Amino acid sequence: MADTKGDLLASQVYVGDGYKAYGELTAADAQQMAGATSGLSGGGLERHTVPISTAWRELARLLGESGVNRVADLPTEQIQDFAERARVIPPGGSWLK
Repeated sequence: MADTKGDLLASQVYVGDGYKAYGELTAADAQQMAGATSGLSGGGLERHTVPISTAWRELARLLGESGVNRVADLPTEQIQDFAERARVIPPGGSWLK
């Protein structure tokens, strides 16, 4: 997990054809990530990808409806929650389990 809010917002996310800081992601970026993670299936993969795609879709909706332009403008609790649910940061603090 990121040590500080600044570290979390600086976490890099691959969107489209390049990396962007998580804090700079917009509703359009989140919607693009939802599309990139939806429809992945086979071998039980759905149980892992559906919650991630759902989180990105919910983040896109929140950004679109709340009037904020980017993730960094959201309340800290929401920034953290979506970072974990959308797998910007590893659940439980580590990818190694």
